[in-house]
Amino acid sequence: MYRRLFIFLLAFVSLNIVAQNSVSWVSMLDSMHLEKDFNKKKFHLNRISDEIKVLWKSKSLSEIKALSNKISIIKSKDGNIEVIAFSEITYANTLQIEWLVKENETGNGVIWQFENEVQIKPTKNYPKLFLDIEYDESNGLYGLKITDNADVTYVRTHDLITKCWFEKLFLQTTDTDKDSLNQIIQSRLNNLWKNPSYFDSNLAGLNRMQTIISKDKKVKISTYSIQKEGFKYEFYGAVISRDQGIVMVYPLTDATETIKSPERASLTEKKWYGAIYLDIIETKEKDMTYYTLIGYKGYDEFVKTRLLDVLIIKNNRLRFGAPVFKEDRLTRHRVIYQYSAGASMMMRYDKDLKMIVMDNLEPTESFYRGVYRFYGPDFSYNGFKFQKGNWVLQKDIDLRNPKGHN
Repeated sequence: MYRRLFIFLLAFVSLNIVAQNSVSWVSMLDSMHLEKDFNKKKFHLNRISDEIKVLWKSKSLSEIKALSNKISIIKSKDGNIEVIAFSEITYANTLQIEWLVKENETGNGVIWQFENEVQIKPTKNYPKLFLDIEYDESNGLYGLKITDNADVTYVRTHDLITKCWFEKLFLQTTDTDKDSLNQIIQSRLNNLWKNPSYFDSNLAGLNRMQTIISKDKKVKISTYSIQKEGFKYEFYGAVISRDQGIVMVYPLTDATETIKSPERASLTEKKWYGAIYLDIIETKEKDMTYYTLIGYKGYDEFVKTRLLDVLIIKNNRLRFGAPVFKEDRLTRHRVIYQYSAGASMMMRYDKDLKMIVMDNLEPTESFYRGVYRFYGPDFSYNGFKFQKGNWVLQKDIDLRNPKGHN
């Protein structure tokens, strides 16, 4: 008798908690537009997401939708993907979109939370969100589009499972688990990379990965890193080329630890000096096209690294590094800068100057020269200018209002 009473009371309390949570997030969402403090709005949006996640574990998508007309929902035709989205204007003309994904195919119903901030035109009415899942059956990809009633796209990702599994990857604590999960991610990424219809996309929806596309639309590079034990980083990705409509995928194998003299080494995709590439600059000399890459790589807990590399593709063969970086009498295949993990180094391509510009690095004290953990910007600037097939270093350039610090 007491056991039955206990079970009844437990069920009663649980139902009341769920009901209270429902009322809590619904009323919070309904009254959000009255809040004047932007920071409180952002806090409330995250709290609403947390409460919906709890409720979603015991309620169906349609049951949650019935509680509020301010959320949008969608379910893939095969039932493997479910999405809930809602939004609120936070700062002036800034719409914050909160969206939750339940992945049933391989994630056993795990719910992932994402947010996007987008700029919108001034409006008195809050945009209504419309969700669409595009299922690429041949590759098993679930694309998501979030638009408004004017068909303006706010969120676009070509595969929700890859996006969710990237999040899962960065929650793993052992190298073994990271490697196992990364193999699955790479397999799905390969389906994205090899598909000609996705070539012109920078895959911005996969924000754990950086993707850049050359100006001539012939080369695309995706790169990402995984932090391993001992503050070591391993880099992954691919070079994707397109020539006369034919797409070729070259997976990249990070061999940083085995490259003894990286500034003098000529490398391939199978032996690659791993990095996250942030920009690609296309230059030509006679019949040769150089794709110069601005890259970044974590080094250890004391030192960060930035680099300039160059990619050449000829006869479907890749070559990283070429003797094109000139500094006085010194010629290098790639340029590597190391500096304190607590400092920031600016390195970017300046379209007006037609030059790669960067901070000059110096040690905090002269006796630390060569000890890069004590290096940082000294408020002067250098640059590489492309001249007759080479990037030639220009020292102490006049650079006003530098941008792009990282």
